[in-house]
Order: sequence, then structure tokens, then C-alpha cells
Amino acid sequence: MRKALTVLFSLAAAASPMASAAQEIPPAPTVTMEPTPSDPAPREAPKPADFAARAAADNLYFIRSAQMALEISHERNVRDMAETFLREHEKAQRELENAARSQGMTLQPELNEDQLAKLQALRAADPAEFDDVYRSGEMIILQSALERLSVYADTGAGGPLKAYAVSFYPTFRSHFIVLRSSANSQ
Repeated sequence: MRKALTVLFSLAAAASPMASAAQEIPPAPTVTMEPTPSDPAPREAPKPADFAARAAADNLYFIRSAQMALEISHERNVRDMAETFLREHEKAQRELENAARSQGMTLQPELNEDQLAKLQALRAADPAEFDDVYRSGEMIILQSALERLSVYADTGAGGPLKAYAVSFYPTFRSHFIVLRSSANSQ
């Protein structure tokens, strides 16, 4: 009976969205092919203005969290990641602003509630726990940013914003891989 319960709890944990979400890397953008009966329903791309606003908020979050990590963290690995993330997300933000401008939009990035909460938790973190809180927040926000880039790269309207999504997906994905390996090495 005890073994059956252990197996049952293991299966429940593996099926939980939190357990699988932390382990999965969103798929890279793919070339659209003819659907087959077993294919999942296509994901619907957001409107270009909505995508641009959310992507700008994602970059702003990564910029601010990296700046905070550079001020607070004493772990060399975290500081190195933060320097890279800061540089690459500032570049991504410039490219996104250029893409949006060429499509007739002006971006005014605003963090969403989840991003604000993650930054607040980072500010409030005990110095001994800062690096773990930083990695955790980055992983969560990065996972949703990757999904957003993937959907827009796959199904978004053609143009500079779609080119941005395709171009920066590999950068965001590499950040996810670096964070995951950093968290696993702890």
C-alpha cells in the first residue's frame, strides 16, 4: 500500500503544471507544415500592438532585475549572468522599439503585476537568499516570454515585429538554459 501511495504521489507531482513547467523549455519557432489529425489546435497570435507591449514589459523586467542583481549579488555566476542579460535585453529593447516604430507604434513599457511582484520579492529578499530568488523570478518570467515569442514567431503577422520574435527567441532560450543549469548546479 505504501509503495502504491508513493507511486501515486510521484505521478501527481509529475503531472502538476508547476513540476512540468519548471522542467520544460518552450519549443523553438517552427516552420508551419500541413496539419495532421493528431496536431494540437494552432495557437493564436496576439495583435501586433499587444505583442509589442508585452515584449517591451518583458525586456524592462529583465533589465531592472539584472541591474538589481549587479547591485546586490555577491555570487560571480549570478553577476556574470546579470551582466549578459542586461546587455542583451537592452539590445532586444532597442530592436523591439525600432520594429514597433516601423509598424507605426510607440512603446511605453509597463511592468505587469507578476513582474512587479517578482521585482518586489527580489528587493525584499534576504541577502543570503537573493541569488535563488533572482534565478527563480527570471525562470518564471522568461518561460512566459519564450512562449510569447514562440507563438508570435509561428503565427504572428508578418513584418518587423515577427522578425524580432524570430531573431530574439534564441537569445531568450539561451538565457533559460543558462538559468536552468545555474539553478541545477546549486
